[in-house]
Amino acid sequence: MVIKMRDELFDELKRHLSNSHYQFQEIAHAKQVLNYAEQLVDPERSSRRIVVPSSILHDIANYDPRFKDPQTLLRYIEDLMGKYGYTPEESGKIVRCMIRHSRRSTETPETIDEKVVFDADNLTILTPYGIVRWFFMAKEWGNVITMERAVQDLLEIRKQIERGELFYTKTGLRLAQNNRWFLEYTEKLSEML
Repeated sequence: MVIKMRDELFDELKRHLSNSHYQFQEIAHAKQVLNYAEQLVDPERSSRRIVVPSSILHDIANYDPRFKDPQTLLRYIEDLMGKYGYTPEESGKIVRCMIRHSRRSTETPETIDEKVVFDADNLTILTPYGIVRWFFMAKEWGNVITMERAVQDLLEIRKQIERGELFYTKTGLRLAQNNRWFLEYTEKLSEML
């Protein structure tokens, strides 16, 4: 049932991205977020039942403007997840994870499930694909930035990781601090400035 639900949620995400030039990269991003979330769920004692659908659908409001409205998003998630036996309360938890998953969010993650989805999304930035996506999507997100500014932002992320900031969970922070590729990549970037 869980595998079937995952596949169907990815199909649902594809449906919402069908008119987007970014369908491939956003599906790949959602898969990365899900992968990291699954690494965090057990050590952080969060709810796989909430975290898995939240991780797959976390960016859906970026591609369907109707879902910028939290009540519309809640009704959609209640209908969608109701097919899998989720209660309205569980659907509300999923929506809060989705709304609070990003550093760009106006709401801070509060529950462990929200923190796991937030950290999983942040961990994707620390991958080669995540950095490419970050530069590529900056314009799409309305952050038209220079290459120098983008490099400075990555170096600031590295400093935040070194100071033990940016991540809410101990496991997320440990994964970030042990990411040799990102640390070496940003070290080379710092030499360019």
